[in-house]
Amino acid sequence: MASVQGNLSRRGDRYLAGVDVQRLVEYYYSKYKLPEIVLVDGGKPKVIPDDPSSTRNALDSVPVTIRFDIEKEDKIELVLNLENTQPKESEIHSDKNGFYIRTNLVPQNAKEIVEKYEQMISQLVIHKNTEVRRGNEVFREQLVNLITERKSKLKIQTDMIGQLSQIIPIVQRIKPFSPVVPLTKKKQIVINPPQPRISVDPKIDPDILEAIIDVLIRGGKTFETAPETFAKLNEEDLRNILISFLNGNFELHAVAEAFNKLGKSDISLRYSGNNLFVAECKFWGGADLYDDAIDQLFKYLTWRENIGVLIAFVRERDFTSIIRKSKEATSSHATFMADSLREKAASYFVTRHIFPEDKEKNIEIHHLLFTIHSPR
Repeated sequence: MASVQGNLSRRGDRYLAGVDVQRLVEYYYSKYKLPEIVLVDGGKPKVIPDDPSSTRNALDSVPVTIRFDIEKEDKIELVLNLENTQPKESEIHSDKNGFYIRTNLVPQNAKEIVEKYEQMISQLVIHKNTEVRRGNEVFREQLVNLITERKSKLKIQTDMIGQLSQIIPIVQRIKPFSPVVPLTKKKQIVINPPQPRISVDPKIDPDILEAIIDVLIRGGKTFETAPETFAKLNEEDLRNILISFLNGNFELHAVAEAFNKLGKSDISLRYSGNNLFVAECKFWGGADLYDDAIDQLFKYLTWRENIGVLIAFVRERDFTSIIRKSKEATSSHATFMADSLREKAASYFVTRHIFPEDKEKNIEIHHLLFTIHSPR
């Protein structure tokens, strides 16, 4: 529930007031509910022989591991916890891929033993899924209560403000923090001109940042639909196409090869002479080079910047494995802040990093990976 409360707080009262309770409940329920366990191959196990010499010297049996793999989903490891299982199931163990049992088999009773464990695992999965459904029902009820209560309080407060406004004039309170740059879509809302003599550093509104990232993702997915064409282009060509997408969708000043700090960044988003975020485009060349790309991005980020974007174009096959390697490389980077990695989509994740030159400042890096591998 803490994640839901934090998300609601970030979205603000205006968003909460304008959204239907049931719609909001279904959104957060689908996003945060626990998944049920689904066994691979209908629950049929894999029997994997272990090293006989490492377990025992007897020749009448074979040490094996009997594995029951599961279909993987986010948060599935929370469901696999076996701390509260019955004593008869204590010989069953679990890891991130499913359940397993280490035992010894002899040809005479191997089938009977394996079938016994199939039955035990089947009952265990039924029990676990019952717990998951029960827990999800409680979670849904908590969501309804939380959102209903928040909207009720908000309505009471809004009604009181309305009553006060009929008695005395009420004006919006001016917040004494950094200005939020109103980067808005073309042909929808005209950008407010920058105020002269801004004494504090501007920053991007989270909703506008999300919209900019969405344009980059849609542009990258365009590359993926015609890999034979775009895989032939170099980094500069692909970068320039993305810049054209940005400048075509927003009233902002996105530039290429802009000099900043120690070099020229691939993409800079500027507002009133300041960089709001800096992006670096790279072809995937392995985990070590991805680690170097993060270092290079920091060479272009000054103390004033809060956002960085790292875009990787992948020509190789095995895209899923490359996404995993990019996360591992990022998590092992010297500046990475522990437990800060957040998955936003299949090939989009966000991390936070300590600014190398100031341990009390941190930077948010958005990682976007696109596959332009061509089978031909």
